[in-house]
Amino acid sequence: MTDRQLTIDEVEALVEFLGKVPLFAELRTSDLRALMPIAETEVYPAGAVLYHQGEADNTLYIIFKGEVNLVHIDPQGAPQEAGTRGVGAWLGESALLLGEPHDVTVRAVTETTVITFERTTFKAVCDSTPGLRVRLTPNEENARKINAPHFGWQAEDESVVIFVRQHSWSVIRSMLIPVALMAVAIIVVSVVGLSTVVGIVIGVLAGLGLLGFTFYLILDWRDDYYVVTNKRLVHVDEIPFIRTKREEAPLTAVSEIQFARNSILAHLLDFGDLRVETFSGFVAMPDIPHPAEVKNLIQREIERVKARARASERNAIRDELKQRITAGEAPPPAETPKAPAPTPSPFALFTGAIRYFFPRLEEKQGDTLIWRKHWIVLWQTSIWPFLGMIVVAWATWNWWNSWFPFGGLSGSLWWIWLVLFLGFFVWWLWLFEDWRNDLYIITSTRVIDIERVPFLLSEKRREANLSRIQTTEIKIPTPMARSLGYGDLTIRVPGAAIEFKFIKNPAAAQAEVTRRMANFARMQAENEARGRRTELSDWFAVYDQIQKSGPAPAPPAAPLSSPEEQTENDSP
Repeated sequence: MTDRQLTIDEVEALVEFLGKVPLFAELRTSDLRALMPIAETEVYPAGAVLYHQGEADNTLYIIFKGEVNLVHIDPQGAPQEAGTRGVGAWLGESALLLGEPHDVTVRAVTETTVITFERTTFKAVCDSTPGLRVRLTPNEENARKINAPHFGWQAEDESVVIFVRQHSWSVIRSMLIPVALMAVAIIVVSVVGLSTVVGIVIGVLAGLGLLGFTFYLILDWRDDYYVVTNKRLVHVDEIPFIRTKREEAPLTAVSEIQFARNSILAHLLDFGDLRVETFSGFVAMPDIPHPAEVKNLIQREIERVKARARASERNAIRDELKQRITAGEAPPPAETPKAPAPTPSPFALFTGAIRYFFPRLEEKQGDTLIWRKHWIVLWQTSIWPFLGMIVVAWATWNWWNSWFPFGGLSGSLWWIWLVLFLGFFVWWLWLFEDWRNDLYIITSTRVIDIERVPFLLSEKRREANLSRIQTTEIKIPTPMARSLGYGDLTIRVPGAAIEFKFIKNPAAAQAEVTRRMANFARMQAENEARGRRTELSDWFAVYDQIQKSGPAPAPPAAPLSSPEEQTENDSP
């Protein structure tokens, strides 16, 4: 493979050529010229691989000359021919526009010249050229992903495949009872024959109540939605101005999807209920419009994730064998030099006291993240001893200055104030230490919940391996929690749940758990696959040694016995 920058003589022909590619068909000539500086040509000989399925090179390939063959590894690991592509075909559109891994392996049938665009430089040109991004014409699937809402919890290489709310019939159904009550109120007013003023007041109040309730139901419906990305399934449920709840499960944890329609109306309006089963529970998706289509999209995305994993495993096996054949065993990793010990600070005692009484609610120590409960929890639990210290301090000042009502007490009773203040302080210190010692920890391999009673009286510790986590859920239970930015994170494992209560920014904590789950699963899969690859390559190495050493010598023939010995052996 070779690559080079395009020459000036090739630009005009290339502009005309790119204008015929469907992705760039609606671009202006000025747009195409703006893309020229970042376009590169690469030449592949026959038999060379442009890219493998599962690789994420974020590159678009446009065939300028030659022909390529496409192969797809299915979720069971079987290779499937996906046809050939010739001049003018483009490959890797989702890699360029969305940063997704490739879904096929592409091999050159003949010597092939391709024009490539890389995602980072392409985005920079789109940002600097007004309207260029809007004038792109991606295929229907990629256009749907690009136009889907974007959420703050999405990873950089994560795209939304499905965004769906409950069918609008669910709002109408919720309105039936209030409308019926309003109709009853109107009938009662008419039958009883109340005065015009009273009737108008009742009618206005009923109308305003119905209008307010309708507005609330629409907001509640709008803030309850489901998102399926190329990595996970997310359910967000908010009660406006009150609480927020977000539940998510990785696509690899989905075991089955159930589908049901429970009425004739559901058939006529095309909505139904989906139940996404995971290894530890389920996510209910009631009243989803076009449920069969949504189910197929989820299943297709799950199969795509599994197929990419199988393809990546095959790629790793190929690379391992190639390395052992051509370069032998990989050299041992170099030792990382140890960092020098930090020099103690002269203010260590002061800074240590500050860190003790004002610990961070979220702290990072190397690769470990530690959360404590929000300050509001400490305030709620320790308000009485705190107020007691304030009252004692005020009473002491009152007594010292001989003010009413404690100024008349004897001067020899000064120790009472000290004992009372120390008593309230010890009470507060106990509660503070109890709050400070409750830790929620995420490492590269585990989640840990530690609850310690002060002064080492007892400790309760719950742990779970990241590989056992099935779903996570956050709750922001009250308007005060929303305004102060704290909430609960629930991490479900088979048969149990670990709760991070009252932590700061639970959405960020949930995103961190999801990210570490993905990293741990990838590392675990790589380690297992590496072990299988090593065993497999050892088999090939031994086989190769046997082949090179020639056929094994035949075992020596048994010596022939004499006729007398044969007679003796044959006799009973």
